[in-house]
Amino acid sequence: MSGKNGTHAGPAPTTYRVEVAGKLVFPDASGAAVAAQFQLLGLQAPTEIRVCPIYEITGKLSPRELELAAKELLSDPITQEYRIGDGAISPAFVVAPHWRVEVWLKPSVSDPHEASVRKGIADLGLPAPDKVRCGTVYKIVGRLPAAQIEKAAKKILSNPVIHRYVLAAP
Repeated sequence: MSGKNGTHAGPAPTTYRVEVAGKLVFPDASGAAVAAQFQLLGLQAPTEIRVCPIYEITGKLSPRELELAAKELLSDPITQEYRIGDGAISPAFVVAPHWRVEVWLKPSVSDPHEASVRKGIADLGLPAPDKVRCGTVYKIVGRLPAAQIEKAAKKILSNPVIHRYVLAAP
């Protein structure tokens, strides 16, 4: 397909999701800190919380290039594992039945991490993404009622002025 002046537009940008999780052999200090806040709000304490960064990357990267970015930039191979999309499930992603809360900046809020992730990918010699969104996944283990998870999402896990969140039941 040719664009103006006979140039080729190339493949359309693809959007990928990369989720990073700490290996289960390592305790999750961030998760423990979040779990402690549940009790401060008078909520039932979860058994465990795992905090995982998640990235939504849009651009003309091939799956192989994205794999390289996930391995070399977005995760630490010693303490973390990653998956692309709904890809291979490693032990780090197999957590007991849990609530999943994804927290993202609202589209109208600029993401301070976007530029550094875009630059880091380009510094690896890969095509710079058109857009990067960075979020956080909270995996909350325990038999907690939906109302408590909703309250935690609003009061602990996000700031309703700048974030939106998505809940997924166990």
